[in-house]
Amino acid sequence: MEKRQPVTQNNWVTLAFAALAIIGGGSLAFFVTTLENPLLLIFGFAGLLAVFAVMAKPEWGLYLLVFLGYTRFSDVAIAEHGLPSVLKPLIAIVGLAILVRWVIYRKHPVGWGFPSLLIGAYGLVGFISLLHADDYISAQGAVIAFAKDAIIAIFVIFLLQRARALRYITWVLLGAGIFLGTISVYQYLTRSFSSAFWGFGQAVYMNIVGQTNGYRLTGPFGDPNPFAQAMVVLVPLALDRLFSEKHPLLRILAGWALLTAILTTVFTFSRGGFIALAVISLAFLLWRRFSLPTIVLLLLLILIVFTVMPTEYTARIQTLTSLFSPDSGGLQSEASFRGRASELSVGWLMFLDHPILGVGLNNYPSHYIEYSSLVGLDPRFEERSAHDLYIEIAAEQGIFGLLIFGLLLWYIFRGLLWAKSTFRSIQMPAFANLTVAFITSLIGYLTCALFLHNAYPRQFWLLVGIAMAIPLIARKELEEYRSKTAGD
Repeated sequence: MEKRQPVTQNNWVTLAFAALAIIGGGSLAFFVTTLENPLLLIFGFAGLLAVFAVMAKPEWGLYLLVFLGYTRFSDVAIAEHGLPSVLKPLIAIVGLAILVRWVIYRKHPVGWGFPSLLIGAYGLVGFISLLHADDYISAQGAVIAFAKDAIIAIFVIFLLQRARALRYITWVLLGAGIFLGTISVYQYLTRSFSSAFWGFGQAVYMNIVGQTNGYRLTGPFGDPNPFAQAMVVLVPLALDRLFSEKHPLLRILAGWALLTAILTTVFTFSRGGFIALAVISLAFLLWRRFSLPTIVLLLLLILIVFTVMPTEYTARIQTLTSLFSPDSGGLQSEASFRGRASELSVGWLMFLDHPILGVGLNNYPSHYIEYSSLVGLDPRFEERSAHDLYIEIAAEQGIFGLLIFGLLLWYIFRGLLWAKSTFRSIQMPAFANLTVAFITSLIGYLTCALFLHNAYPRQFWLLVGIAMAIPLIARKELEEYRSKTAGD
């Protein structure tokens, strides 16, 4: 008779893995054949992994939150694929991880109080809109959207506590730019406008200049101008990493992010994006001194951009000169200029009529036709947006909104300038340079905002959260530096 071998621990492990494989495979087959959208299974499995990862290390949740928020991943999944929201459960998971870390492990964030108070004060002005806005539904939607963005910004402040994490989150933003920019540049150069690339590579056929029409890239935004704004912000960060990273692969990736961000901005045909690019390029040139190899690299980059730049883009940018030329008719020379002039004038009239609290969040469009007929510049009988963030705030939130928004920006830039000086004083020049890159990015965003209303504010509030966290990081590094030098 054959002797029976005892079941060892290794046998049990093998049997367990075999059982899991059978159960997992059978479950997978069942769900794939029964679920109406099999992508739900993939999202469910990824979500389960995210829960364990975020609870183990909340910073991973922060990086995922920033990537999904900046790429509008959740919005695309909902609109294009009929999937449930990814961002809402992730916000809840990150919030739970922060709470567990705070209550159980006593690892509470520091310095978040006043920044959160400022963000909350700005939100309070918007919330008051619900008491007087004519279009209550639009105001309510704007308040809810702001609440989500404000929570994300505060979570960024909570979790972005170390210099190393600041470097990582910069690469997360650049990763988002590489993802969106690579799709967009490929789409434009191959003329693949019939494909939406799962919703992340969209384009619209519209007027370029004069009687010339063509495709303008919109990415996941559905509008070329906010897409340009989101990509312009990444240019200073990519430049900083290109010159600061030591590893060749990281420098290649930074160059990739830089090239795709610039080309994507060009292919949106956004004049506001062009002006913002010019502003941040000038700021960067004033900020950093370049070596000869760096100058050669930048000239090569410029040559590549000019090689693939459409002639229609140059013609569109040249229309900006008509604003300052007395012989070209100024604002009357182009329909889009007349429209913008009308929108700015309407916003100013709304502010004069409602100077304290404005007409209410997201109520500018519903009042536009009424005021446009008084201005007489725009023949279009349709709701329009302000196309200027500052005019939009004045019209919809009044003097209180403007004051708090101004205070918010003052606090951010003052903190960033202090952080830059602090990093330099404690021999952390790389992070001082990175801080200046974020300053330049914000300047680029706010420059674009002169020509664009706050249609997609999440990118802005992500930047606000990071910008408010940087001085807290600098303060912590300063304390550790002083402790170390005192010990020595």
